[in-house]
Amino acid sequence: MKLFSFLGSTSAADIEDLYRAYLDDPGRVEADWRLFFEGFEFARTQFPEAEDPQKKENTVFRNEFNVLDLINAYRERGHLFT
Repeated sequence: MKLFSFLGSTSAADIEDLYRAYLDDPGRVEADWRLFFEGFEFARTQFPEAEDPQKKENTVFRNEFNVLDLINAYRERGHLFT
């Protein structure tokens, strides 16, 4: 935490002004703040979710059980559909 101690002694308005300056031209802010804002931008990045093989496998199994449920329903109540 000692590394970012300068954050606690700065007002939010000053940080916001620095961030706006960084967005306009990253070279206008000090290197420490530039690195801080680069990390901030990285944290805001939306990355595509990786496919979860477990989730896909569960969906396949659920679909198979749905088919079995349908077959059993026809076996039990199929005579009522005529």
